Amino acid sequence: MIGTKEKRIVAVIIAMLITIAAVFAVANSITVATAETADSSAFSGRSVEIDNKVLYDATNTYNYKSDAPDVTVSNERDEYVYTINNMSVNSYRSYEYYDMSEKNFNVVSNDMPQITVLTHGFYSSASDWSNITVADGSYKFAEDKDSLFSNLAEDSGANVYWAKMDSHNSFRLIDLHNSNNIVNGVYINSGAITITEINDISKHIIIVFEATCEAKEGYNNYVYEEFNYSKKLIFCE
Repeated sequence: MIGTKEKRIVAVIIAMLITIAAVFAVANSITVATAETADSSAFSGRSVEIDNKVLYDATNTYNYKSDAPDVTVSNERDEYVYTINNMSVNSYRSYEYYDMSEKNFNVVSNDMPQITVLTHGFYSSASDWSNITVADGSYKFAEDKDSLFSNLAEDSGANVYWAKMDSHNSFRLIDLHNSNNIVNGVYINSGAITITEINDISKHIIIVFEATCEAKEGYNNYVYEEFNYSKKLIFCE
C-alpha cells in the first residue's frame, strides 16, 4: 500500500512531468540562455529580454495568470515559515498558475525533443534519479550507470546538467560529465565547477532539476515557482 508521503511524491512527479511535456513541446526552435555576465556562477535568466509572463506563455499551451502569489519564506528555529502576502494559505495551496479554461495558440511540435528535464518529488532531491548509499545510511546524488539519465545519455550521446536552485530566483548549472564535479562517485555541490551557458545544442540536453530546501519542505506551488524560473534556460524564437 502506498503511504500518504509516497502518494504526494507520485502526484508531484506526475503533475510536473505533464508541465514538462507542455514546456518543451511548444517550441519549433529554441535558444539556450546564458548568464547575465560571463563570470557569473548562477543563472539569473534573461530578465531584460523577456519577462516571466511572456516566457511562461510562450513555453506552455495555456497562458500564465498575472496575479501570481506573492510569497516570502523565513527560517525560524530551523523551521520554514511561509507568508503568503496576497491570498490565504488555502487559496495558495490550490492556486493554478495557468488559465486552464482555454488553450492558447501555441503549436505543439512533433519533432524530436531537444531537452529532457527530470525533477524530484516532495521532500526529495536530485538523488531520486541516481544515487549511492553512504556510511550514515543516507542517499547521495551520485553516478549510477543504470540510472535513467545515464541510460538516456548513453543511448543518445546527450549532455547532462544539474540545475541546482540556490535561492528562489537563482540557480547554478553543473556539468555532470565533468570529472572535477565527481568525488568518490558522488556529484558535488559545494565547490562544483559551474557553467554559464549551454553552447552545444547539437546533442540532446538532459537537465536534472533540484529545488531549494524551502520549496522541497514546503508547499508544492513553491516548487512549481522555482521550476518555472528554471525555464529561463530557454525561450522561444
